[in-house]
Amino acid sequence: MFDNHLNCRGECAEYLKNLMDVFLFIENRSVRVGAVLGDERRMSITFDATEPRSQGGGEPFNKFDNTTFDAHAELYEIMFATPYRSELEMPTLSRLLGDITGLNVLDYGCGTGHLCRWLRNHGAGEVTGYDVSEGMLDYAREHEVKTPLGISYSSPENTFEDNAFDIVLAVYVFPYALDKKTLISMARDMARALKPGGRLIT
Repeated sequence: MFDNHLNCRGECAEYLKNLMDVFLFIENRSVRVGAVLGDERRMSITFDATEPRSQGGGEPFNKFDNTTFDAHAELYEIMFATPYRSELEMPTLSRLLGDITGLNVLDYGCGTGHLCRWLRNHGAGEVTGYDVSEGMLDYAREHEVKTPLGISYSSPENTFEDNAFDIVLAVYVFPYALDKKTLISMARDMARALKPGGRLIT
């Protein structure tokens, strides 16, 4: 068991509580969250790998549907500003991508469209974001209306084109496959989007 204490102000504690609710789906362990409120809110997060990942002794708490993340768009945007993402993840992603000038890129599992906007601002040609969460896509589309970058967004009901992309970017997507069948389906979906010789980065 270990404890990690995070200091935050304002609504940050509530956002972190929501984030940990989301991560309950992902972590292969029990997560307990508590917040002590004051002038400065303190979030205490405790991980205990000895406890089963379930609720009430029932099935493991790892079920997803297309609405699971609808209410967490604002939280996801905030998380992109954390040092881990800005100082480690994004520079690593930039090195993996290399020069993307003029390339067509599909962000598979685009969420709020943060990476789509980053891709356009770094020279990518046509950028398409795909997600199953309409709540996330609503946030991304609203941002596009306010600050147009020429990004298009698609969902399972209005999916992307085949053989149209030089790169498919899939960050934090495969962990959401709950079984082999879903994993293979995701991989095939990404593969059909790529041009011959295209790259999948995940």
